[in-house]
Amino acid sequence: MRLDKIIHTRFYHQKTEHWKDMDELHEVLYSLPNYFKALSLELLEKPMSRQALRESLRHLEMRMGRHHRREFEKIDLDKDLAAAIERGVLEEKDGKIFLTPGGREIAEHMQLTIPFFVGTLFSAKVVSIVTIAVHVLLSILKLTFGLISGSAGLIADGIDNTMDTVSSVLVWLGIKYDRGRLVSLFIVVMMFVSVGGVALASYNKIVHPGPVEQGTR
Repeated sequence: MRLDKIIHTRFYHQKTEHWKDMDELHEVLYSLPNYFKALSLELLEKPMSRQALRESLRHLEMRMGRHHRREFEKIDLDKDLAAAIERGVLEEKDGKIFLTPGGREIAEHMQLTIPFFVGTLFSAKVVSIVTIAVHVLLSILKLTFGLISGSAGLIADGIDNTMDTVSSVLVWLGIKYDRGRLVSLFIVVMMFVSVGGVALASYNKIVHPGPVEQGTR
C-alpha cells in the first residue's frame, strides 16, 4: 500500500470541527504551497507580521539549500497570503497574520501526520526492506562481473554483499518475530562462512592464476 494511502486511511475517519469533513480539509491543505505549510506551523505558535513571515521564508530557503533557490525565487508571498485568507485559512488584523479556527485545525492536523509519516518512512521495517533491496542488487552485479572477469576482488565483494543481504533479511525477520538473540547467533555464523568463501576464492586465484599477457617492444 502506498504511504499516502496509509496516512489517508489512518486519519480519514477523524472528525473535523471547522470543515465539512476530512476530504474538504485535505483539499484546502493540498491547495497550499509546500513552503506555506511550514509557515502555518509557525503561525500555530503565534501571529506574525508579513515582514516576520518573509524572514521565516528566508530562513527556510537557507535551510533547504541552493538546489531549491529557483523554487523560492518564484514565490509570491503576498499572493499566497491573499489566497489563504480567501480560503478561510488565515486572517489579517492590526498588521498581524492569524490562523483562523479552520487554519489552526489544518496546522494541528499536520502536526499529527508529520510524526506518523516520519515514523512510518523510517521505521525498522521500511529501512530493512530498502537495505535488502540494495544488497541484493549489489550482490548480483558484483558476483556476475566477478565471475565474467575472473576478479577475485569482485567475487569476494559479491560474497560479502550476499552475506549482508542474508543478515538484513534475518534482522527484518528477527524484528518481526522477536528473535533477536537467534538472529545475532546466526549472523555470527554467516560471518565465518563469508570469511571462508573469500579465503576459498583467493586460494583458487593463487593456485590457478590467469594467463599474464606479455607486452611487445
